[in-house]
Amino acid sequence: MYTVTGWGNAAVPAREVIPLWGAYPSAPWNSDIERITKNYAFEFAYNQDDENIGNDQKKRSLESDDATNIYPFFTCELGVGNQISQHRRPVLGKYDGSTIVTIKTGSGSNLIGYYVFAGGSNPVGTLTAMEEDREETGYWNSYPKISYDFQAAIKESGELAPSYYQVKKIHYFLNEFGDILAPMLPVIAKVKDPETDLQYSVRVKDNSGFLFGTNYYHGMQKPEQKDVRFKIKLKDETLIFPSNPLNVPDSSTFIWPFNFRMGSILLKYATAQPLCTIDQKDRTDWFFIQDLGIQPELSFDSGSITSIESTSGKISRDKNQYIITGLISGINSYITISDKAGKVIHVLVLSYEESDKVWLLNENGKKGLFISDANLYIDGNKLHAYGTDIDMKIIQLSDYPELDKSVVKIDRTGNYSKYEMEVTPVKFSPEVIPVDVMSGSERLKISVDNVNPSNQLFNKLFIKEFSLANHSEIRSAILMLDADVSCYIRVNNTWLNQKIVAGKLNRLDITGYVKKGGNLLMLDYPFVDGDKSFAAKMVVEYMNSDKIAIVTDPSWLTIEQYTIPSPLVELKGLTNPVILPDRPVEQSDGVKAPHGYLLKIPDNYADGLNQLYLHIDYSGDKGELRNGYKLISDNFNNFTTWSVGLKQFGDQIEGQQLKIDLDPFKPGFKIYFDRGLSKDETDNAAVSSLKFVPEYSIDLLIK
Repeated sequence: MYTVTGWGNAAVPAREVIPLWGAYPSAPWNSDIERITKNYAFEFAYNQDDENIGNDQKKRSLESDDATNIYPFFTCELGVGNQISQHRRPVLGKYDGSTIVTIKTGSGSNLIGYYVFAGGSNPVGTLTAMEEDREETGYWNSYPKISYDFQAAIKESGELAPSYYQVKKIHYFLNEFGDILAPMLPVIAKVKDPETDLQYSVRVKDNSGFLFGTNYYHGMQKPEQKDVRFKIKLKDETLIFPSNPLNVPDSSTFIWPFNFRMGSILLKYATAQPLCTIDQKDRTDWFFIQDLGIQPELSFDSGSITSIESTSGKISRDKNQYIITGLISGINSYITISDKAGKVIHVLVLSYEESDKVWLLNENGKKGLFISDANLYIDGNKLHAYGTDIDMKIIQLSDYPELDKSVVKIDRTGNYSKYEMEVTPVKFSPEVIPVDVMSGSERLKISVDNVNPSNQLFNKLFIKEFSLANHSEIRSAILMLDADVSCYIRVNNTWLNQKIVAGKLNRLDITGYVKKGGNLLMLDYPFVDGDKSFAAKMVVEYMNSDKIAIVTDPSWLTIEQYTIPSPLVELKGLTNPVILPDRPVEQSDGVKAPHGYLLKIPDNYADGLNQLYLHIDYSGDKGELRNGYKLISDNFNNFTTWSVGLKQFGDQIEGQQLKIDLDPFKPGFKIYFDRGLSKDETDNAAVSSLKFVPEYSIDLLIK
């Protein structure tokens, strides 16, 4: 099977390749900083192309009618999130991805593919950081050098985002019932305004199908839809349900079955979403999930039923149907149905809260169903549970797998079991030291002991030889200078023509003056008496994101003389400078320097942990995390938590002091945010919260 990306003026040879489509909750490629008010990714439609995908300059060439008539509808590039860019930084919520998947599936898509489902970190090259940068590539976006978190279902750090727990419910549904859904064709209801009205469609084959609905639209507060009932005209009948009108709150999205075969039993409709079916030792269990804020109601055809009971709610008989209303969702409430062959099924509707914690694990064709706050997967002969809580509870809703009973077990309803385990907590208190922009630079004495008529035209010169020996080219070189006296500066025999303000922090761009290999920096001060000094720091960043700092320290050399050194004259009589006590630096007006912190990583920080996360909340534009001169993580601030999974760095950071650098916003910045920012958020660059978050794990043996 040959495929091609369908959008963006793609060449699609008719009937030779299959165009694949996509949809995203936002558009970081837009060439503006305006709020997006129309996003077709959140609207049911027969048109398979999404006009918002890709940059907004491209035209569409493939007609949707042709695509619908010729090709199956496949979506290879659905976004649970979007990468934030330099100029657009939206915050995407937990319902964006699940709504898009529901919309596209309800519109007929038979392939749910993502870009990207798991965020990652761009590798750093030898010569370049390899990120997308508008200034270097001429393309649409500038992205962080390393971070490609994408606000994905699985974060760059490895944590599972809130959106993950929503889309996995749909994945379970598609894995269980995809063979039934695939042949069904879409019929989409017309609504007046998708941004305010309840949207819905059906996929149907013969007399059965699924109703897809959503009352969510990114960036909108949708009104509660009141007194909702649906009327579906089928080949042989017209279904009207539920029996009691219901209200659909904002953010609720659902997939409801009608004329749905459950073995020999026919479910006429349910206002709950199918999850899975599991054969137990003495019965078959059918699991549904409650949708956000919606009361479950189920109706069964009475034809093959010999008995029906429910532990909650009310069962009423209406002609040839049993209707269950008032059902209490949750594992302690269930419906028991016996058919004419004597087979028994249980029908359970998990509560909305339980549905966020449900885990359907399929190992070698055997299904295990669990509810747990911990995250679960099967690894060989182990059920692996992991999470940030020290108290892990697992409720097993299936006979398989048989777990080791050496842990605490409490029997629940029927054959359900509850396992409770507690791990030993690990507590790390972050050792964080704020560092000044000139941190590490010592103050060198400028003044001389005696200024008189014979030496008043003399100069006190400070010399620093240094080498910039990196495989990569130089991206930037900034000289920060805090001096009590103004001076002249020469770099590699070229004088800087930039004003030096005494008593303030000067930030001087010397990128065009330095070079790879050997360099010579000279500061020329006039003779002054008193107690005058200066401190300097040169920060050099390379194209591969390596960054070094050259500071004033005893390695600098000084000389006092009348003549200015020339490249033609050898310097003689250089001595070491006098070091004076440090003092705070006062920044000059309009100069915003990065703010820094040193963070001590504990010894043996990874011992006994599944992961250790670093969570940082800060004000300012951007953040960088470095181990020495190496960049290991970065972040474009959209005022959500910057999260770093530390264990990936292994013992190279153990016991080390990592450097956090925060950049303030530049004056007059042009960036889209979903909300207005406070003056404190835009004027300052500072950490507001920093903490270590341990993640624990426990393995339960499978017998």
